[in-house]
Amino acid sequence: FEACTAHANAAGWEGRRWGRGRGAIAATSAALLLCLVVLVSIGGRKTSVLQEEGTDSKMEAAEKLAKWSKEVNDLEAEVKKFEVEANEKAVDELVHLAKVKDLLNQLKDQVPLEAPPKPWSYEGATGPDHWAELSSDYQLCGTGQQQSPINIELDLQQASLPSLGWVLPKDNAAVTTKTGDSALAGREFYNGHTFEVESLGSPTLLLGGVTYTLEQFHFHTPSEHKVAGRHYDMEMHFVHSAMVDGQKKLAVIAAFFEVGDNSPAFVKQLFETALPSVSSNPTALAPNLDFRGIAQEVLVGTVPTKLESANEFVPNFKNYFQYTGSLTTPPCTEGVTWVVLKNPVDITAADLSAIQNLEGKNSRPTQPLNGRVVLDVGGSTP
Repeated sequence: FEACTAHANAAGWEGRRWGRGRGAIAATSAALLLCLVVLVSIGGRKTSVLQEEGTDSKMEAAEKLAKWSKEVNDLEAEVKKFEVEANEKAVDELVHLAKVKDLLNQLKDQVPLEAPPKPWSYEGATGPDHWAELSSDYQLCGTGQQQSPINIELDLQQASLPSLGWVLPKDNAAVTTKTGDSALAGREFYNGHTFEVESLGSPTLLLGGVTYTLEQFHFHTPSEHKVAGRHYDMEMHFVHSAMVDGQKKLAVIAAFFEVGDNSPAFVKQLFETALPSVSSNPTALAPNLDFRGIAQEVLVGTVPTKLESANEFVPNFKNYFQYTGSLTTPPCTEGVTWVVLKNPVDITAADLSAIQNLEGKNSRPTQPLNGRVVLDVGGSTP
């Protein structure tokens, strides 16, 4: 029995030394079980042994039994201690694994699950016909049923809708009817596809009962939308957004430009001061653009020099087309409210050439109408 308990102790300490946890417990338990079998066997012979031996032998036997009992108790305590230590170690390992798992989840959130989309362009393998192939985020560019731009035919459903007008935050005045401070704080930059002015002054537009905030405006040459199959020389987009029931809604006002004798003051300001230094790094507009001037030029349009009567010309703020479409660039998001102004704005050939030289051709081809209704507000023919 002494050899047995010594073996159990050795197994336990060896397991503890090497940190084998459950293995140490199993080895010690097995040795302890063997010791108990030996003890029972000895116990069965206990009476006869004590009877045959004298008092001294009885004392010696009692001492041995006490010693063995103590060793068994010590082994039991050691096993329990091993079990506690193993459980603590297991808990520590689980805590460590939980931390590792949490770290991996954080990394997963930061690292995209798929490669970033390839750069898109307006020609070749990354042009409009292939946008949907460049990223899963661009699928609507190929499968969407409400895509923009479109060709606008002239035989359309007539509609009576409110006049258009931006409101400036500084004086809360509609820019088409009142005067006041209308400087537009913003930044100009080249985003790789177009010269863009990002609005920081936040003019707003009420459209369909929703108040939209101007985010930015940019240019496309030639125009993206067609009217009765005709392209204009340039198209300017005013991109607005609004939050409705927790969802972001977009609205775009499109203004046509065609070569004429003069350019609007804001075009001259943009092309003479901002355009020469434009880069991919956003820079503050200097000086700030007069947004009231922009609005008046765009929401009226260039008045033709020859008119038979004053009633022939209907200003853009109440003379436009409206339909539901999409962004004309990836990701081609649908549900965009489009307002396409009918009267073009004049621009000189030199100013048009300046922006064409910067941007190149950056117009998406027209997309199928797919049964959508285009509203004709104002009834005047462009």
